[in-house]
Amino acid sequence: MGVSKFKELGRKRIAIVTVDLFISEREQLVKDIFVQNGLEYYEEYVQSFSINKTFSADKSLWIDRFLRLIFLLPDNKKPDGIFVTDDNFLDAAYRTLQELGLKIGYDIDVIGHANFPVVRKTFPNVYQLGYHVPEMVKSACELLLSGGNVDNMMVMPEFRQDK
Repeated sequence: MGVSKFKELGRKRIAIVTVDLFISEREQLVKDIFVQNGLEYYEEYVQSFSINKTFSADKSLWIDRFLRLIFLLPDNKKPDGIFVTDDNFLDAAYRTLQELGLKIGYDIDVIGHANFPVVRKTFPNVYQLGYHVPEMVKSACELLLSGGNVDNMMVMPEFRQDK
């Protein structure tokens, strides 16, 4: 999930920009994983946004407001990492962090979900965690053609980072 990467980078207070189902379906699991790995979990550091197309025009504004608000906290309370769970939100989050004058990779570390390769904007110093989609499709086809079942296919996410 990226928790081990944040831990490796020495980050402890992670804000999460996520999709609208996170709180109802995954929050307890993520809380448990954070605690097990020595990271702090604050509910107020988590904000979910809809990926619904009717909301898309406003999501950048709401992501911007959320990040600006949590970075008004005192220095010892500000997040030192941001996990963006949907690559549709990464552009807005990245832009706001830059506007706030934060040096990504120094002042704060960012991990964003991504599917590789896709035509995308470059986000220097952001770790992208995701799946290499063409390899995943190729493996699934090979497995099906050999009589296997894709339900048992294991695909490991990978990291990449633009410098």
